[in-house]
Amino acid sequence: MQGFEAIQQDTTTSFKFKIDFDGFGLSILNKRLLEVIYLSIKGIVLDYTGTTSSHGVTFSCQSIQLDNQLQEGLYPVVLQPTPLARNNSQISAPPVVQISLIVLKDQGGCSGSEYIELG
Repeated sequence: MQGFEAIQQDTTTSFKFKIDFDGFGLSILNKRLLEVIYLSIKGIVLDYTGTTSSHGVTFSCQSIQLDNQLQEGLYPVVLQPTPLARNNSQISAPPVVQISLIVLKDQGGCSGSEYIELG
């Protein structure tokens, strides 16, 4: 039985960018051009890092809210995740949505996913 040997490799960042939006809103209309649903997302961050050994992408948003805009709707807010309160007010709340993906580069031309997080 043959095993694999872990080799330490010096990684240098070859490319990096970060997009940071304060937020945006999206309205969905019906056939009569009446607003049915309004989606609001705030604190959007998209981060990409390329190194000699991997590519990494992270997406996160601080808050998301989906509102029912119909007059006869019983619940005006359909979705609004609320982060847990922190004891220390100096620490900011974690993002409501965070998705990370890291793909490794291999010398043999193969690539594989090292780390995927949805949370």
